[in-house]
Amino acid sequence: MPSEQLDQKSLILQVAVELLGRRGPEGVTMREVSKKSKVSLGKVRYNYGTKSKLFTAALDWLMEQVSEIESRLKKEEPTPRERLAFFFLVQERLLLERSELLAGWFNFITLGRSDPWVAARVQENYVARVETVRAFLKEMMDNSLIRPDLRPSLTAEDMVASVEGMGLLWLNRIDSRGIAAHRRRAVNRWLKNLGLDSK
Repeated sequence: MPSEQLDQKSLILQVAVELLGRRGPEGVTMREVSKKSKVSLGKVRYNYGTKSKLFTAALDWLMEQVSEIESRLKKEEPTPRERLAFFFLVQERLLLERSELLAGWFNFITLGRSDPWVAARVQENYVARVETVRAFLKEMMDNSLIRPDLRPSLTAEDMVASVEGMGLLWLNRIDSRGIAAHRRRAVNRWLKNLGLDSK
């Protein structure tokens, strides 16, 4: 696929995320996405068919952008400490490099309160994130690397909430030193909570 076409598609999806996050599916038209992205309505319709398919693609695109940052940062973290730190580092990078993605994500979360389609997609993403962290905790527990009295599912939910709280706290006042200090404190607190601070 030519790069111009790829760029156009990304632009359409970026605009759709921005508009959806502000007004929700009922408040956005394909014509408006076309106008704001400066891509003809015919091309928007050709690429996505219906408004529902466009919005599904937009939310998927948003999640892919976050995954791209995660994979760019990801190395093989050999120790539990490094793996835990990585979880918070992704949020720091999003805040510093792609804060509009976090803003879009939080808007989708809010929008999910009134829109079942959005709520279902947000819930899928949340469950996947919690499961990733739960699997990490379970692996550490099976290898006797963290406290044996933890409940992996509840602890995973708390950890995801901690990361999202970091995003909410800093989203409207981007300060690289403050964000980095918050990330270090959060990592140290979790290392202590998990019993990894002395390992």
